[in-house]
Amino acid sequence: MATSLTIAVARPRRVASGIAANPAIHADVIRTTGARVVVFLGLSLTSFRLDAQPVAETNRRLNTIVRACAQTGTEALVGAPVQGESGREYIAMLAIDADGIAVAYCKVNLSPGTSHSVPGRYCGRSRARPVGVRPRGVPGSCQGSPRPSRPASAP
Repeated sequence: MATSLTIAVARPRRVASGIAANPAIHADVIRTTGARVVVFLGLSLTSFRLDAQPVAETNRRLNTIVRACAQTGTEALVGAPVQGESGREYIAMLAIDADGIAVAYCKVNLSPGTSHSVPGRYCGRSRARPVGVRPRGVPGSCQGSPRPSRPASAP
């Protein structure tokens, strides 16, 4: 018997206050999609702002997303800037589910001139939760800009 996996891609409405209001908006999206996995586009948690402060996985405001995931059995992938152990900032994908929050991925091959982040798969951290290794698995995020050796239209 085949089982299905419903994945939703979401870009919630923009809220200028960023991390103050966006977790509740993300939680509402999670509750209404009916999907097993919800992938939020870009830096939706910080209103798509590259100059936003890094978001810590321990930020209590994110607990509303954890609760929504627990209520629905959903895993959410949410983009946010994070700070590595070295203090450098990265554009990351947070994996959020009923068990909590962990960095799943950091963008590589960033566009030239992106001053906010330094490319690096594990965000300069000794621990990261690799995408696809988790028991239920989740899809990955985009890589960033195309590699210089490949045309922009390459997969």
